Amino acid sequence: MLEEGESILLDAECSVYRRKWPFPQLSAGRGFLTDSRLIWIRRWAALPADLLRRMSIPDVIEISISQIDV
Repeated sequence: MLEEGESILLDAECSVYRRKWPFPQLSAGRGFLTDSRLIWIRRWAALPADLLRRMSIPDVIEISISQIDV
């Protein structure tokens, strides 16, 4: 998953939320910060696969650091 020469600066347990009902929390997972990207990988969930698809829960979210607005 890491690109050549890319190293992990921060590794943390985290949850990703969205502002949408009826399912405001996407899921719990693990977040990784590199010098160029923020990567979030969803932890396995005990929910049925069809429910996960209906909730649009991604397995991985990758965001370039340049796209993050603080």
